[in-house]
Amino acid sequence: VPGNYSSTETVPANWKLTGISCNDGNSSGDVGTATANFVLDPGETVACVFTNTQGGSITVEKQTLPNGSPQAFAFAGDVAGSLADGNSITILVDPGTYTSTETLPAGWDLTSIVCDDLNSTGDIGTATATFNVEADEAVRCVFTNTERGTMVVEKQTNPQGSPESFAFTGDALGSLSDGEQIVVD
Repeated sequence: VPGNYSSTETVPANWKLTGISCNDGNSSGDVGTATANFVLDPGETVACVFTNTQGGSITVEKQTLPNGSPQAFAFAGDVAGSLADGNSITILVDPGTYTSTETLPAGWDLTSIVCDDLNSTGDIGTATATFNVEADEAVRCVFTNTERGTMVVEKQTNPQGSPESFAFTGDALGSLSDGEQIVVD
């Protein structure tokens, strides 16, 4: 029957409506409302094609050495937020390339970024994970940080209070007299 008609798609989770094209100049599609508007003339057949792209997800997971640290680690980029040991953030994304960068707190070193996808990578030097997501792919990158230790060399003399200076070499470098310390973080 000639007239004006419409059809609206309910887009499932993890899918995105990326296009609606109609084979008739009077009919149109609106991706924002997921609706095709058909204008049918007598004897006319109008087709509107709905195109959907399946999304994926990216996850940043935080691990610390020692295990169980309450230290919060800040992340910026496509996956942003604050994570402590054992926590993660997951977001849904369209297929494509995404990044997340960690800001290192004082006293910590980033010791690895391991991604569970062959074409996604972690760069310790820039503290950045690069996620390459395909349709319906879940990519996870685990950032592992190791807390630095502190080494203290303390000088004690007998008799106490000696003004003599003692030289130290190696990782704790310096000169110490009685009661003084070299602290290396």
